[in-house]
Amino acid sequence: MRVSCGSRTVEIHHVKTLMKNRPEYQELDAFPGPLVRGRTHKNNVIKFCQKKIKSIQNQEFQTDKENLILLWELLILLIKQNGVIF
Repeated sequence: MRVSCGSRTVEIHHVKTLMKNRPEYQELDAFPGPLVRGRTHKNNVIKFCQKKIKSIQNQEFQTDKENLILLWELLILLIKQNGVIF
């Protein structure tokens, strides 16, 4: 969309249109959020976390693989516990 103001023109684009082919956007688009208690299904978020773990395991040159996997596993645990740690 173009908006003219005097001699100036401003173009407005949807972020999705500009970024849809970038891997970062595709990953963000796959995220099952927003995370709202009672509306977002825990299993969808857990599946997303498990996919992230598998993708990290398949990355040959990923530094700190173990720590990244541990963080995603911690997130899965927190989701299963409804955010409560005893």
